[in-house]
Amino acid sequence: MGLDQRLRDLEPKRDIAKFKPMDVLNPVRLIGHINGFYREQRRVRNYETKLSLVQEVKHYYPTDFYTNQLQIPEYKIEEFLYYVNARYPLQEKVLSRQFGTIMIDLESYAKDYLNELNQNKNQ
Repeated sequence: MGLDQRLRDLEPKRDIAKFKPMDVLNPVRLIGHINGFYREQRRVRNYETKLSLVQEVKHYYPTDFYTNQLQIPEYKIEEFLYYVNARYPLQEKVLSRQFGTIMIDLESYAKDYLNELNQNKNQ
């Protein structure tokens, strides 16, 4: 295809959204910072990271675990995982593959989530 073989070895920039002093010399990057493009990119990246964490936890345990053991309705599983992630950051434990401790934490948060869900239904 005519592509340089070294392109696959290049490491992508970690966080392009952070302003660096050299960005003043690059008008495209400067405009991106002024109009908020890089801030939006950071928000999208944060959302995608959170989504991938929730999806990884969701697919690690079978659906029966959520519906039978935790008593979470099947259509509320993702909402429950976002609820847990907001109160208990899952990222460190997912990255270190500590799914046993995540399961224990999910069981404790399931009770709180179901209580809040029932309170909202009664109102």
